[in-house]
Amino acid sequence: MEKKFHVTRASRVQFQVTQENKGDFVLDLPNKNFTCRWFQLNGIPCAHAVASIWKMGLNMLDCVDAYYKHDAFIKAYESVVEPMPSPYKWLLSNKPILPPPQYKNPGRPKKFKK
Repeated sequence: MEKKFHVTRASRVQFQVTQENKGDFVLDLPNKNFTCRWFQLNGIPCAHAVASIWKMGLNMLDCVDAYYKHDAFIKAYESVVEPMPSPYKWLLSNKPILPPPQYKNPGRPKKFKK
């Protein structure tokens, strides 16, 4: 299924994108504010933004959130994960390991249907 977009430039950085059978969407590229809210939720440009980015002749990767880029990946894994010794070298304790306490949920209990 082919999506057809009609991109109209409202200002230097704002666009109105009309999608066939879906309506109009407003995009503000520098602020990454799109009426479909895809970018705000995912950090990846939606199809409407892609159409506008192509219209401006920009690089698509410049519009992707920094969270998805190589530098963020390297920064996330730059700290050292400390190694652990084998379990037989762990300190022993005489305290038993107990399950977490159970709480009664507030409100009326659910009825189970047969």
